[in-house]
Amino acid sequence: MEQQQHAAFIQQTAADTSQQWQPP
Repeated sequence: MEQQQHAAFIQQTAADTSQQWQPP
């Protein structure tokens, strides 16, 4: 259960980062 929650957190963070990141 804890591992699944951690994976969701990583996925959310990755999505947020990809949203903020903008290629030149």
